[in-house]
Formats: sequence, structure tokens, C-alpha cells
Amino acid sequence: MEEKKVTEKKTRKRTFDYPLLILTGAALFPDVVMHLEISRPEAVGALYAAAESDKQIFVTCQADDEDESRIFDTGVVAAVEQFLRVPGGSAKAVLKGLFKARALEEHQIEGDLPYTRVTVRKLAVKHDKLTPEHREALLREIKSAFSAYAVKMPRMPHEYIKSIMVSKDLENIFDNIAVSLPVDSDHKQSLLEANGIIEKITLLIEMLNEESEILSLQNEIQDKFKVQMDRSQKEYILREQLKAIENELGEGESASAEAEEYHRRITELHLSEESEEKLLKEADRLYALPSASPETSVIKTYLDAVLDLPWGVYSKEKADTVKVLRQLDRDHYGLTKVKQRILETIAVKQLAPETKGQIICLYGPPGVGKTSVAKSIAKSLGRKYVRIALGGVRDESDIRGHRKTYIGAMPGRIITALTEAKTANP
Repeated sequence: MEEKKVTEKKTRKRTFDYPLLILTGAALFPDVVMHLEISRPEAVGALYAAAESDKQIFVTCQADDEDESRIFDTGVVAAVEQFLRVPGGSAKAVLKGLFKARALEEHQIEGDLPYTRVTVRKLAVKHDKLTPEHREALLREIKSAFSAYAVKMPRMPHEYIKSIMVSKDLENIFDNIAVSLPVDSDHKQSLLEANGIIEKITLLIEMLNEESEILSLQNEIQDKFKVQMDRSQKEYILREQLKAIENELGEGESASAEAEEYHRRITELHLSEESEEKLLKEADRLYALPSASPETSVIKTYLDAVLDLPWGVYSKEKADTVKVLRQLDRDHYGLTKVKQRILETIAVKQLAPETKGQIICLYGPPGVGKTSVAKSIAKSLGRKYVRIALGGVRDESDIRGHRKTYIGAMPGRIITALTEAKTANP
């Protein structure tokens, strides 16, 4: 594609002189009718001059959206079939493309309605010789590409689609599709400058396939967004209806407010996807349950117990044998073998911090210092200390907790100890 270059060369071929009409974001093709509403004074002047003379005008496209002076030199000579000036200085017109031409030089016409006239030369049309088989193959290919494009293009008139699919004229099919294809000016100009039916149909098929891929991606994005929006709107409407029902029953906004508070606390913890999904599901059940339901208290107890746990909170451990020994000597007299065994374990931890699962078992009769030694170890390491007394426990549910489906179910002693310690590694 070439942009307009005003030249002073004289051509030996026959030339014509027409008013110049520049379109923005659109292109006119031969044998195609276009309805226009014009408001630019220069364009109105050009249409008026054409309507008052031989009713023909040279139509081309703007090459640069920001620079109106840059236009494509290849355009179409069109017949002004209808022209009507309307109040406010604008005009309406109906144009029909006649033949392609190339601009050679232009000059300004002054007056009440100034406009530009341009000298053009008619372009030769290439006539490809096609066998019936080749023509039929091109017809099938262009209709197949257009059909795939039309399915994905929203709000395309059924009559327009039918007119394309029943037509046997390749030139007519090309013109009708090319003029309505929503592509930019450069692509429109490429279609206009294509010469010969093989080149024109091949280029149009490429553009249709490209537009089909773009529409597929666009429709996929819109579908995902629509599903997400529909789900959100549905939840919002249901929650608002539930609030209205609660108000009518005299329950106020307590249930909804509690459920929303649980939602907020769960999302602020930034748990794993599986854990967060399970807890949110429990919180959502509060919306559907009346406040007097026994199951409501069961869910609240469960959520309170889980949310009170120290998720992601860890004490930073400092394994230092010198510090441990100093702490043990300060708190305990003697116990040489016990201290030695503890220091050996801490030394291994100090040399290999990634080592896990080391357990120290202290045994002996009551009152010999087992608990106080454990406290000293925790203090010297900078870890929290909790004590779980299992003397006299006969039910394992007291240790691991009850099933949450039971009314009055409580977490076990281990979970309770973690909650009291406020750290995940006591």
C-alpha cells in the first residue's frame, strides 16, 4: 500500500478529475452501495460539488488516524446516487462504487464550500482465467471461512448470511464481505488494492480465518466472565433475600453478619486451597440455617476452634548447646547424665537444622524434675511450652477430640494446647 504522493508527472493514459472524499475507518469497494452521514465541511463540499456536476466522486481512506493529510492514493470512483444536506451543516449521501483508480495530483477549490479535487487514473483490472473446478473450489473455501466467521460474530443479520451462502458470483461475494469486515484501515486497503479474483479471495480467506480465531478467544473470555458475574449476582440476590427473610422473622442480621465475619476471618488466614474451600463451605451453611437450629451451634463451635489455631505462626528456634547447658545448670543441680543426653540431642539439631522428629523421653516417679527440665529446654531454645496431662484419661476422644457432628463436641487436648500456645511449633 502506498500513501498519497502528489506528483506533477503527466501520464499518457487517460485521466479524470473528481472531487475528493476521505473516509475514516471504512472503505468503499466497486459495485457496493454505501450510506454515509457526513459532518466535515470539506467532505460536504466535495459531495455537493459532485452532486452539482457529473455526480461522480473519488473516495479513499485516511492512512493515519492522527494525521488527516495522509491518505491512500488507491481508491474508488463512486456515483453519488442520493445527496441531502441537513440543518447544522452536515449531509447524507448514498454512494455506489464504480471502478478503482489511483490519485495523481490534487488541488484545492475555494468558495462557500471549499473542497479538494483530485486527478485520477483508472486502474486496470486483472481477469484471472479459472476453470470451473478452480472456481468451485474458491467458492467452497470462501463460504466455509465465512460460515465459521458468521457463527462467532454476534448479531449478524440472517438475510446477509443467506445472500452470501447462495451466491455463485465470486466478485459479488468478495465485495459484500470485504466492505462489512470489521478490520482496520490497512487491512481494508489491502483488500481494495488486491487485483485478480484469486488474490482477492485468498487474502479475504486469510482475514476471515484470523478474525474467527480472534472472535473465538473473545467469546471464550466473555463466557468465563459472564459465568463468574452470573454466579456473583446470584449469590448477592440470594443473600439479600435471606436478609429480608431474617428481618421478617425478627432474627435481624445476626446470622448473615456472623457468616460474613467467618468468611472474612477465613480469607485473611491465606490457607491452602483445600482447607479454605472446606471452611468457606461450612461458613456458607450458616446462611441457610436458622439461628435456633442445633446444627448452627455445632458449626460455630467447629469454626471457632479451627480459626483460633495459630495458622502459619511459628516460634524461631535457636539451637545453641552453650545456652542450653547454662539454662539447665541455672534451673537444676546435678542430673549430669540427663543434661549430657539432652546436650547430645541439641548438638545434632545444631549441626543439622533440617533434621526433624527428635524426641526426648524423660521417665521417673513424680517430683524428680521431668516437667521442669522440659520447661528449661523450651526456654533455652526460644520455643513455647505447653503441658498435656494424660493421667487418668480413659477415653481417646479427650486426646484427639470429638466428632464435630455431635452436639457439645470439643477439640482434643492436643489441639487445645496448640491454641493456648499461640504457635504451631510448641
